[in-house]
Amino acid sequence: MAALPAVISPEERDALMKARSDVLALTEAADKMLNRCIAGPVAGSELDSCLLKNPDGWWLMYSHSSLYVAIDHLTALVALWAAPAIPHSAGYTVIRGAAEGAARACWLVDPSLTSRERIARGIVEHAYALDCMRRVEGDSEQIRIRRRAFEMTLLRAGFAVDGRVCENEARPRIATLMHQLLSAPIASGSAGTVGGLAYALLSGFAHAEPWATLMDMQRVDSRVAVMTLNPLLQVQVLRLAMRLLVLGVCWTVGLAGFDVEAWKQEAVPLFRGF
Repeated sequence: MAALPAVISPEERDALMKARSDVLALTEAADKMLNRCIAGPVAGSELDSCLLKNPDGWWLMYSHSSLYVAIDHLTALVALWAAPAIPHSAGYTVIRGAAEGAARACWLVDPSLTSRERIARGIVEHAYALDCMRRVEGDSEQIRIRRRAFEMTLLRAGFAVDGRVCENEARPRIATLMHQLLSAPIASGSAGTVGGLAYALLSGFAHAEPWATLMDMQRVDSRVAVMTLNPLLQVQVLRLAMRLLVLGVCWTVGLAGFDVEAWKQEAVPLFRGF
């Protein structure tokens, strides 16, 4: 039996179209600002001092790519919403990818870190990447060469990795980052924070967990029910992912020596939907 067509109220349609417009504006602004940070950081800024250096610049390589993962996923969401029939659940999976990319970048560009702590986080991220490559490709000669180069780079720079920890910096789970970055408490349920609840919802829908899919079921007849579109919920969690992207770009702007407040004035109204 075919799924129910997405029946959207005028209010829901307006919310989707406003969010779509904000996503397009935010991703364009973020792309422009990130390119500026890489192409011409302020001389002497932390970002400028680490460009093209290893391991100093690993945090920048991974934070930059993670922010672009977020931008890419948000762009894909806009494409989904432009389809003749809007998918009922795929949007949550795409929003989850955006939130995860932005959250990981925020961990790397956190302005409270010292330069050495930030370098250590970049090293941890690189060690994790090498371990994942080895699991995917096997213990090939290319992987062994990369590992030896990694170890020699750390030795020359005066760093060491114990397992996946460098100078007390360990790679946190995304769920932990979501709790920390979107830390407003919520009284109901057991998620604890806005970020915890958002990530639980996004993961539930993305993994087709029964508890999540049952939240938006609509009966077709006495025997069959299907998942229906919930535009307002998608927009709510989308704006949280956009907030994380804004935060990651904001902190990158500061590390590049540019005006953080000017970026906030441009970007904050977009994720809030003003």
